[in-house]
Amino acid sequence: MLKAEGYCVRVALDARSGWAELARAAPAAVLLDLHLPATDGLEFLRRLRATVRYAPIPIAVVTGDYFVDERVARELEMLGAHVYFKPLWEEDLIRIVRDLLHGP
Repeated sequence: MLKAEGYCVRVALDARSGWAELARAAPAAVLLDLHLPATDGLEFLRRLRATVRYAPIPIAVVTGDYFVDERVARELEMLGAHVYFKPLWEEDLIRIVRDLLHGP
């Protein structure tokens, strides 16, 4: 869907692959699932924000969890991530990426 809109998309299925993709070239924005194998999305986000080179990258966290623990929600907010809940429709996904790249 995003490629059809003209965006260059790279996919990582886990945190390790995500770090490899970041090392190849820092993206303009990241869509991050909270539930990654081995290392969860929150830990990935913490590490990303703690790395000077990647800290400014806008992040949208996507989750199928309709209840996010209050502590986790506060931390996501402090880390500057916007949280969106699955399922996402095509228009939603495109709007989220557009907002990440250009502001709401």
